Amino acid sequence: MPFLMQSLSESHRCGKFIFMTIESLRQLPRSEKLKLMETLWDELSRPADSFESPAWHAQELAATEQRLAEGKESVMEWDAAKRLLRSEF
Repeated sequence: MPFLMQSLSESHRCGKFIFMTIESLRQLPRSEKLKLMETLWDELSRPADSFESPAWHAQELAATEQRLAEGKESVMEWDAAKRLLRSEF
């Protein structure tokens, strides 16, 4: 993704990955954000069978379901969860 490397002074390349801070993403021009979003969407929209979740995902889901069944976990609407997360970060 050369457009990222040209636009972000805070990013760096490690192998085939590009690492950026949230603040550096915020500094991107809208056109670059759209390119990044399109690239992410292309990657995420591949068939599920081409994506293998790591084993820890299943472990975390099982632990969450267990806490929910025991009443130690609560369910939250997605919009409320996003507001909460955005207020913390």
